[in-house]
Amino acid sequence: MIQFKKQALLLGILFLSFFSMAGGISFRTLSLQEALDEAKKQDKLVFIDVYATWCGPCKYLSANVFTDEDLGAYMNEHFISLKLDGEKGDGLGLMNKHQLNSYPTMLFMNPNGEVLKKIVGAVEAEEIMNASTLLVDPESSPIFQMEQKYMAGNRTQAFLQEYLMLRLENDLDVVELADEYFALFPNLTMEDENDFIIFYMGSDDLENPKVIDFLANSQHYADINMEYASQKYEAILTKVILTGLELESEAYVLDAIDRVFPASGVFYPEEEISKEEFTAVLLSPFEEE
Repeated sequence: MIQFKKQALLLGILFLSFFSMAGGISFRTLSLQEALDEAKKQDKLVFIDVYATWCGPCKYLSANVFTDEDLGAYMNEHFISLKLDGEKGDGLGLMNKHQLNSYPTMLFMNPNGEVLKKIVGAVEAEEIMNASTLLVDPESSPIFQMEQKYMAGNRTQAFLQEYLMLRLENDLDVVELADEYFALFPNLTMEDENDFIIFYMGSDDLENPKVIDFLANSQHYADINMEYASQKYEAILTKVILTGLELESEAYVLDAIDRVFPASGVFYPEEEISKEEFTAVLLSPFEEE
């Protein structure tokens, strides 16, 4: 009877293990080097969830995302997956080596330990799947398929919006595509959130027609979406400073200030910043050199 109970217990453990693996990503209990070696043997990539025990979004991923059956099936086929505590051991080593500062951070590596892709934050299974397929089989990935449609000439507004947002999700450059979007559809009110996001990710150059319009009508844009409009304004200011540093020209910044300062009253109304104070802030990086 005792022997039977032991066998039943063993079968129960195996049964639970099987369904745990079937129900999501199967994370291995290996060191980072062991995982890289195993990936090389099996011709796979390595997926690492760098977490912290106190991190709420990390727990969300474990409970609601990594358990996705379709994601698990794909990841288990193509990746050696690890969970590493970012505050000790190999996890801490990765945090320091790659200058990671957020939890959770998911890393996709080749067997040589090179980071191919990084995802920060609690995202849904679809985003992890998109990133994974783009690495494993680019031609089967949604981004590749949309790129083919783009190359074939698809320029409908709905398609370009979807393509731009997908490129954003995959950390791909969107500046030129965003500028093309607004060249094709110039008469937008920006009341559509996707339009505003695309505008935010587009050019910050002061000569860009959309930037000129934004600065001239900053209150209108702020009324539509203050959060995105403020971020865009700060991106434009950053571009002014970086361009000035690149040209080694304080004169460039001083000239640009005449064009960007009027909008400061819209985005910093409580600070009541003077033009002299504004100028001092934008020129401060030159003093540090």
